[in-house]
Amino acid sequence: MDAKYADALGRLRRAGWRVELLPQPLAIPDEVLRRYPWMPAEHRTLVEELRGVVSLDERAWVVTVAEFSSTSDGAYAWNEWEVQSLDAAGSDDEWRRAVRGFWDDHLPVLMSVRSGYAYCAMERSSGRIVRGDEPEYEVTTPVASSFLELLQVIADRGPELHGLI
Repeated sequence: MDAKYADALGRLRRAGWRVELLPQPLAIPDEVLRRYPWMPAEHRTLVEELRGVVSLDERAWVVTVAEFSSTSDGAYAWNEWEVQSLDAAGSDDEWRRAVRGFWDDHLPVLMSVRSGYAYCAMERSSGRIVRGDEPEYEVTTPVASSFLELLQVIADRGPELHGLI
């Protein structure tokens, strides 16, 4: 693991988060990699080493290989908020295409059920991290310039994540 990520995860532990590493890296499923071929290699490597990164009250968590592989203890799929948006779109094909297009360009990296459903995702075009909240998940606000910065904001309990962590 890269030292800067090891340091960020150590800060999360000190902030009360449970951080669990896998004994050996586990590959992200091919279906996820096909959908997100633009996922940065550094992010992929980190996520493949993590079993879980979960808040003390278990109401916020980093999306790891365990979520992508459906082997986590969580009750929600890694793409749960997309599924909810598609359900809301019903049979409206244009709306469904817009939802899928949005999520093709936004990789979920953090999920929360702290005060409603919310998430953080990595934007394809910029690599920055944005936040979205229910009911309109596809309306976002920038919260960090990178995934590493997001981990630091979480550890610092940054105001941009109020209600999420």
